[in-house]
Amino acid sequence: MDSVWDLPSGAEAFRQQVWWIRLARGASFRDLNLPLALTRRMEYCTRQSSDHYTALQGLRYGETLALGGSIKLAREIAASRLGQKIEQSAFWRTLLLFFVNHPEMDSNWVAPIIDFIQANKFAGEPIVTAYGAGHRQAPWPDFSIKGRTPASMMRLVREWNADMTSKNPRDSFSWPTSNIQGFRFIEDCDGPEHHREWTVHELLASPELYLEGRALRHCVFTYAPKCRRGETTIWSLRLRTGQNEKRMATIEVNPRKGEIIQTRAKANSYVGERSQEMIRRWAEAAGLQINPRSW
Repeated sequence: MDSVWDLPSGAEAFRQQVWWIRLARGASFRDLNLPLALTRRMEYCTRQSSDHYTALQGLRYGETLALGGSIKLAREIAASRLGQKIEQSAFWRTLLLFFVNHPEMDSNWVAPIIDFIQANKFAGEPIVTAYGAGHRQAPWPDFSIKGRTPASMMRLVREWNADMTSKNPRDSFSWPTSNIQGFRFIEDCDGPEHHREWTVHELLASPELYLEGRALRHCVFTYAPKCRRGETTIWSLRLRTGQNEKRMATIEVNPRKGEIIQTRAKANSYVGERSQEMIRRWAEAAGLQINPRSW
């Protein structure tokens, strides 16, 4: 809960800081003005969440665990976009129950499914009309979890990712650098490979995110609006051997906290050990923290 004092000034920071004060005075979680309804079991599980979680991540962790989810699932949910902002809590609880009821599903699919639903059910976009600024409705506002199976959900995500990477974005835009330093490391090798060059580049335009997503077969292109608003930054870990360069992983960094919050390799798989080592080297050189759930 102490993390509420690190939030940027504004209404949300004030609301969460009031939670801290009321809890210090003896109130229970269920007595607070929370963005989701908690049961007694959820309150108990929220109090058992990891110390490094934000208040919102703790709430998501407790909610998932109390619904019957495993600790691994609760951690995946807390590390996803659901742990960054709590809105439409009634709908998202139906998705949590879907995950809980299908423990056989690979946890690697949790974040991609959440991203797919957010982009299609809730994420409209600002537009300019003859009458001024407007808002375009999300493409699938009536999307529902009811009647869906793990196989059908994974098929939808695959088709959506294929569609996102099958065509160039219609409107290209860029954004300023975050001023976080990049990374370059050369390791000597025996044999025909004289050296291997590892680099970390910040992606600063929507076409760059498009190419990254196409190469690694994930949905990083949907993060372009957040990058333009300065809410997040996206980085590409690459390995060059001779004349060949390979994209190894995509990295998301919260610029306000200076924290690596997500890393993904090809098809949203986990990042390999050598790539993790390079990301740690970069984080140390750039003065970044690494969220333990980012791997």
